[in-house]
Amino acid sequence: MGSESVNWSGFSEAEPELAQRIRGRFDAHLHHVVGTLDSSGAPRVSGTEVRIVDDDVWLGSMVNSVKVLDLRRDPRCSIHSAPLDAEMKDGDAKLSGLAVEVTDPVDHRVLPRRGRSSGRTLAGGVVHLADHQGGAHLGGR
Repeated sequence: MGSESVNWSGFSEAEPELAQRIRGRFDAHLHHVVGTLDSSGAPRVSGTEVRIVDDDVWLGSMVNSVKVLDLRRDPRCSIHSAPLDAEMKDGDAKLSGLAVEVTDPVDHRVLPRRGRSSGRTLAGGVVHLADHQGGAHLGGR
């Protein structure tokens, strides 16, 4: 895979074993950490809901939350799986790409709480680290 962005479906077709391990980390818990850039360009981390459904990775947030405002201004983001296991025996996973805000009410079935904003990320980089061994990086920088 080159440096172009792909959706989850494209990534999982190209790298099914790695995609399965990464999905396992994100499916293990609903809440994870997203990194955005604030208005000054400084990094900001926030909690977020993450679900992988069909062809896309979905983020959930309150409408007009600080992270939503960050992503409207600059859609670049990174998502880190929640490190719930202190020993991290299953490793962790990171996704990076561009967030796309979803305003179609039909698409809100993925994260169906009222007053929420949903967005999809287009995976530009994917990393899974386990057992303190290297990982893989696909596309992106």
